[in-house]
Amino acid sequence: MKKLLVMVSAVLLFATVKAQENKIGISFFQNYSTFRFIDSGGEKDDLNFTLKSGYGLTYRRYFNKPWFVEGGIAYNNKGASSSLNLSRLDWSFNYVNADLTL
Repeated sequence: MKKLLVMVSAVLLFATVKAQENKIGISFFQNYSTFRFIDSGGEKDDLNFTLKSGYGLTYRRYFNKPWFVEGGIAYNNKGASSSLNLSRLDWSFNYVNADLTL
């Protein structure tokens, strides 16, 4: 039993050390966003903020410290809301962001 415990501990220790070399990150976030419109007459229309969400995934791989490469991709959603003649207007802006760091 003691031998099995030592072997399992060694495997878990190796897996933990190996996992620290490459990192995976998951992110979830909330955006408070609004738009400011100026019409052709110069009048400003400040729309109310909306609460939107986004999420992303990153991966970092180390080669020889301090050298690493990191890549990420994220989906983002922003917007605003207003009303016109008792009708609700909802503006949304969705985009995907990708990055690579060397």
